[in-house]
Amino acid sequence: MKDEFIERIEVSVTSQREAYHWLASSLYPGEEEKISILMEAFLMREQNGNIQIEEGIILPHIEHELITESKIIILYPKKTIIQWNEAIEQVDLILFVLLSPNENTEKKKKIANFMRCLADETFMQTLKKIRRDKR
Repeated sequence: MKDEFIERIEVSVTSQREAYHWLASSLYPGEEEKISILMEAFLMREQNGNIQIEEGIILPHIEHELITESKIIILYPKKTIIQWNEAIEQVDLILFVLLSPNENTEKKKKIANFMRCLADETFMQTLKKIRRDKR
């Protein structure tokens, strides 16, 4: 995964709110209003449907005008997040998909290709293995 729009990061986050705050803060350091807006956008998205794609793996994703550049952030929490929300427990891998409403067609295709890879069990096992190897 050497695409310029994919980042792989290990971070100490212990909850849903911490993860969303970390992400929004990394996009807009010190801009509390924008951080709050992005956090709310993620929480609203979760109300529309389950973001868990496999045991231990979630896919929070939004398209929002505050996202100026589409990207995927593969976040490995340093420790398992015990409780994400009322329906999701034991999160070991967070696949953030951030979509800009004004993204070019080329990058949209690349992101769509990545999303299709998530249906491949071998690909998912590789993502999990990277997580286990980091412990």
